[in-house]
Amino acid sequence: MTSTLDRFLSTLDQPRFGFGNAQHDGRSFHDWLVGHFVPEAEGLRHSSDIEIKWGIHPKGAGDEHWTVNRVATSISILVSGLDEIELPHRSFTLEHPGDYLIWGPGIPHRWRALEDSVVITVRWPSVAGDNYQAPEELVERLRALDLQG
Repeated sequence: MTSTLDRFLSTLDQPRFGFGNAQHDGRSFHDWLVGHFVPEAEGLRHSSDIEIKWGIHPKGAGDEHWTVNRVATSISILVSGLDEIELPHRSFTLEHPGDYLIWGPGIPHRWRALEDSVVITVRWPSVAGDNYQAPEELVERLRALDLQG
């Protein structure tokens, strides 16, 4: 029988911590710092459980097109600035540090920076090919449903 200590000691060759800078380390992945797309060689930043983004948004930046996730839930949290996130039925303005919006799978979204902004976005799980451009027909059908939170 293997003890808990033995199991722990057998994994000591695996990374147990990481240190870096989110703005710098996320550049290679469009500001995403943790997720399935980060190579395993990066250690703990490689994950199929979660994605984390440190988004630096200059005023006027944003998505023209709607995107949607098949299985992932997302939350965006404002660190600084002013950001707007649009869902088919309503726009939400993140204006105070700590303001957030959370949405589930199947809900199209797009965003734009109303001022220079920093936003942390967390998405789970981290699944390859989960995020795609939403067809306008889907957006219109959801608008017609007049979804509530």
